[in-house]
Amino acid sequence: MGRLRKKHNWKARQQSEVVVDHTEEQKVQLQVDLEDVRSEGYDESNPLTLPSKKRTTKKVQQKDTTIRKLSKKQRKHLEKIVQLKEKKAKRADLLASLSEVQASQEEMSLLTSLAEAQTKRPKSRLAAILD
Repeated sequence: MGRLRKKHNWKARQQSEVVVDHTEEQKVQLQVDLEDVRSEGYDESNPLTLPSKKRTTKKVQQKDTTIRKLSKKQRKHLEKIVQLKEKKAKRADLLASLSEVQASQEEMSLLTSLAEAQTKRPKSRLAAILD
């Protein structure tokens, strides 16, 4: 079996590319005459040749393209969530389309309700029998 746990100091163990910024080195232009340096008692030491500022470096981040394998239970749970979101989006579209087709108040006032239709017929029958 493979090891899933990360070791100590895992960030330092990573092999990553580093981009060095050389702009500071280009800005520094040394104009040192070796004859003047030798006459004053200086030698060709590092402080005269190295830039005064440290070079800036940037780590290039590599994206992990590995896909984590889900268990059956997790996969089903995520599929259920996706289906619920799709239903919610469809519901909003359906309500919008139904509101466009909905009858106006004037048309609704011309129609009779089902309760009136069911009670009207027996009342008229009763009225006919009693008359």
